[in-house]
Amino acid sequence: GWAWEDVLPYFKRSECNERLAGHDEDAWHGGRGPVYVVDTRSLNPFDRRFVECGQSAGIPYNHDFNGAQQEGVGYYQRTQRDGERWNTARAYLHRGNQDALNGKRENLSVLPDTQVLRVVFEGKRVVGVRVVRNGVESMLMARCEVILSAGTFGSPQLLMASGIGPAAHLREHGIGVVVDAPGVGQNLQEHPDMKLMHRLSSTD
Repeated sequence: GWAWEDVLPYFKRSECNERLAGHDEDAWHGGRGPVYVVDTRSLNPFDRRFVECGQSAGIPYNHDFNGAQQEGVGYYQRTQRDGERWNTARAYLHRGNQDALNGKRENLSVLPDTQVLRVVFEGKRVVGVRVVRNGVESMLMARCEVILSAGTFGSPQLLMASGIGPAAHLREHGIGVVVDAPGVGQNLQEHPDMKLMHRLSSTD
């Protein structure tokens, strides 16, 4: 499932948090995965004073915003490796694609310039995807399972194009209804991130 206790082991498996110093994992983090998580290398003196002021105002210090508690004041970690931004594409896809090109990965094929149009059903079971590449449509059939992961907008769009969504809305667009799922494409909630920027005459 997608409950917290179901997905936490996979988050930990993906992470290499330098605070664990080579240990496999703790309650919240992993220490041997391909996604590198590090502390900020150079703190500005103003950073420290900001944290101290927050604490003096009654805001609790938080050593780990990605642990059990998110509220507080402190220093957040970054996904970096060797001073460069690190992400899941570099951790998994680039390395895996290179391995595939070198014949080391038989379980990965990357298809660039390929757009998924919809998923393909046998009855109500998804068995593949319909794609277009270089103007040519084709069908890719799954051996085991299809994982639909196209982002906040792409995932519901693909579901609805495939007949999964609010039935009335699908019929308005001439799409056959496979599953009447009123929640698909609804209830988008943004989580705003507000940053305060100030120009300082000195860092002392």
